[in-house]
Amino acid sequence: MTLTEILPSLRKLSDQEKIKAIQFLAAELAKDAQNSAFLGDGKTYEVWSPYDAFSAEKTLTNMLQQHLQKETKEINDMTPIELYRKGFKALVDALGYVDAIRFIRQFDNGSGDYTEERHQWLDVTVQGGRRAIDLI
Repeated sequence: MTLTEILPSLRKLSDQEKIKAIQFLAAELAKDAQNSAFLGDGKTYEVWSPYDAFSAEKTLTNMLQQHLQKETKEINDMTPIELYRKGFKALVDALGYVDAIRFIRQFDNGSGDYTEERHQWLDVTVQGGRRAIDLI
């Protein structure tokens, strides 16, 4: 019988039966004279798990903090043009060219002096207010 013939049947087993099959196969390998040095008969072996690996968590946290500090330093060391290019690229990657440009145009400073120019297009006199009321 080949492995491809056995696999569908193994997949149908319950989890407990699968563990028993693994134990059986491990024991069979241990009985083999070639592999007897590899697995000792009746011995148990420790298997590493990240469950209580607190030093691994600390190491990964330190690596992440170093990466973030490096990224922050790189951004702080950029010229305004480099920062603009990197920011625009991030916008294009996230939104596409058309929507990135639409987004940037929302923050255009424009030109002129709104406070001075508003008097040209708003009638902010008492007479202008009366005319507006009369129109209603």
